[in-house]
Amino acid sequence: MKRISIFSVKGGTGKTTTAVNLAAALAQNGKRVLLIDLDPEHGATLALGIRTERTLLDLLSGQAGFDQVCLKVWDFDFIPSGPGLMVWKEDVTTLKERITRRYDYILADHGPGVSPVSVSGLAFANTVLIPTPGDYLPGLAIERVFDVVKGVNKVNPGLRVGGIVLSQFDSRRSFSFQVETTLRDEYGDLLFDTKIPVSVDLVTASYQAKPVIFHRSGSPASEAFKQLAREIEGRF
Repeated sequence: MKRISIFSVKGGTGKTTTAVNLAAALAQNGKRVLLIDLDPEHGATLALGIRTERTLLDLLSGQAGFDQVCLKVWDFDFIPSGPGLMVWKEDVTTLKERITRRYDYILADHGPGVSPVSVSGLAFANTVLIPTPGDYLPGLAIERVFDVVKGVNKVNPGLRVGGIVLSQFDSRRSFSFQVETTLRDEYGDLLFDTKIPVSVDLVTASYQAKPVIFHRSGSPASEAFKQLAREIEGRF
């Protein structure tokens, strides 16, 4: 079972977009997928249009069981975030004990920055995926993720950065290609070949509260997430 934290210390990098659409693409490939919203601002929960009384906090606190909290959404399972996660101080690694179904992939969507919830979520994971936009040079933000992972290794020695994916890539701008070249030179094969394009389809799908492959399956954005899913399967 691969547990992948989609994490960056910076906001606006495409974490939630990556989490939701990658979960859908992996599920379309026949994988058993669970997506957990570890974002105190409920990014994935809002992106999927979920409104429910039972949330991750109920599972963590023991007030509800896994089957009471877990929802089936667009071919994958989903645990929504809810009010109170911002101030949650307890260890979320107990999720390992509370997940009662078998999965090929468990994805965790994190909020920006470093918080007790994000650190605990990283302690639950075995791999970190870093989305980074193609519209600025993100060196310091990425290095900060490596620093956080190194700190978490004290309690989770197996955690590693598994890859960097370029999001919001604009092929009309030479600067996006400059960012790609810089990241390739710095991080080599850690940078996925897949680039998630700037796309009105991603915006429209978000407004419709659905993954882009269910909005417009053959769009460049849909194809990019399908390719990313194949790369993930080949790498992890």
